[in-house]
Amino acid sequence: MARWVVTCPECDHTFTYCVIEPAILEQAFRDPYRVVPRPTLPDRGDNRTCPNCKIESNYLPFHLFYRDDERGEARAHSESPGSDGCPISAKSKRSNHHARR
Repeated sequence: MARWVVTCPECDHTFTYCVIEPAILEQAFRDPYRVVPRPTLPDRGDNRTCPNCKIESNYLPFHLFYRDDERGEARAHSESPGSDGCPISAKSKRSNHHARR
């Protein structure tokens, strides 16, 4: 399962931000550079609560990392994707600031 993951700045736990839809992956694999577009986030980032330490942090596009587990499954400690889904944008121009709440 291909997904975008983030790492908690408090406890260093890596968890799933959102799952990438197969149609998006197919389109990216047709691209000669195989670029998977990052999700579109609000200008001020998106707040997520770490499933490990339960602390809410703010994440910006550069905090997202692509992960595709060989088994096709999420890691045992990862969170299921949010109900807001994984909106995609080809371009993501955001501030490089990681703020905690």
